[in-house]
Amino acid sequence: MGPIQLTITMAAFVIIKNYFYEKEKRKITVTETIIEIIGVVSLIMIIDYFILDGIKKLKGG
Repeated sequence: MGPIQLTITMAAFVIIKNYFYEKEKRKITVTETIIEIIGVVSLIMIIDYFILDGIKKLKGG
């Protein structure tokens, strides 16, 4: 699985998880928090890959 697919999968998982836990109003466990952190880090890496590298290429660097 490439970085794009991994990021999309993690983001979708976090969104779905948050939706169901908001409905149930139950406490989020440590494992779920770790999964969220991994999802956020994946998103940051993908943004860095696409946006910052794209800006560098546009500037000719």
